[in-house]
Amino acid sequence: KDCDKRTVLHYLAKGISEKPDAANILLPLLSELTTQENVNAKDCDQRTALHYLAKGISEKPDAADKLSQFISDHTTSGNVRAKDCNWRTILHYLSMGISKEPDAAYKLLPLIQYFATREIVKARDCDGRNVLHYLAKGITVKPDAAYEFLPLIQDFARPENVKAEDCDRRTVLHYL
Repeated sequence: KDCDKRTVLHYLAKGISEKPDAANILLPLLSELTTQENVNAKDCDQRTALHYLAKGISEKPDAADKLSQFISDHTTSGNVRAKDCNWRTILHYLSMGISKEPDAAYKLLPLIQYFATREIVKARDCDGRNVLHYLAKGITVKPDAAYEFLPLIQDFARPENVKAEDCDRRTVLHYL
């Protein structure tokens, strides 16, 4: 670990998320070096390597093809709950990717559905948003993707999740 508590995995994941074209070269190396212990290592921002990959997908959804399989293979019920310094889980970042680039929904929704539990979906980030807030934002950006989003939102649409206000006092319904 370096002075920011980042491991080699953090840097590889960060490199892949910043330059998705490098994924073909770096992903095999990342896979080779990954163990259950070091994939869960947190840096000074409380992020794991999986946070960086999910964050990379949220910022560059065209990388979803390459990265979602790695995340799927290395995510467990334990590390999917891990929150970073912004109180965001891996699912927050994946949902943010959909809200920025709804075409990525078809690649990311199965991953979100697989790992989503009521506990994780209702977890709020530093802006007071849960995963449903970000998914609902995705529907407003690309309404024809609503058929993909709505079943997931309905699965977790408990009153406490849908009525939860974010820092702007908006609920999930405000974003729909």
